[in-house]
Amino acid sequence: VIRAWGDLRPEETLAHEVCHVLLEESLHGRPVPAWLAEGLAMHYSGEWELQRSMVLSRALLTGRALPLAQLTGGFPRDPDQARLAYAESDSLIDYIRTRWGEAALAQLTRSLAAGKGSEAALEIATGLTTAELERDWLADLKRRLSWTPILAGSGLLWAAASVLAVLAWRRRRKAARRRLSEWAQEEEAAELRQEGHG
Repeated sequence: VIRAWGDLRPEETLAHEVCHVLLEESLHGRPVPAWLAEGLAMHYSGEWELQRSMVLSRALLTGRALPLAQLTGGFPRDPDQARLAYAESDSLIDYIRTRWGEAALAQLTRSLAAGKGSEAALEIATGLTTAELERDWLADLKRRLSWTPILAGSGLLWAAASVLAVLAWRRRRKAARRRLSEWAQEEEAAELRQEGHG
């Protein structure tokens, strides 16, 4: 397991990898965009780091954000570019979840599992093409993050950000644990149904 960020706690790493396994099983081996696989794994494992906002802010201010098309087949080998790819993937999943809800993420994976291509699956889940989603997401990011590096020099900002980071991390971790529990229950129910038919 290669991490693009600092050391994660073992339970976060395990949850991240379990998310990958569950996604792969639910898609029956069908291809999945790298941004979706990694973004979902980070989201549901409860990973969160303030550094990702700084990486995104720097990329936006310098015009070096990676195009979504580059995050589909895999991630860059360069460590800095890989960090940005992970940060963008996490941010994009959060944007979809915030704008359309968890149901959109579920619809996206269901459509992929049914054999739809990633473009069609994304349109079904969000009503937007990949290009439209990328445009709206980047505009939202610029609105929210572009001033972060300028304000980062304030000690008060860092104190408030730390408190907010802890609260956000706790909320995401609780939601991720709940979702992992639901997945485990669904998997157990599916196994019981299979045993009943076998």
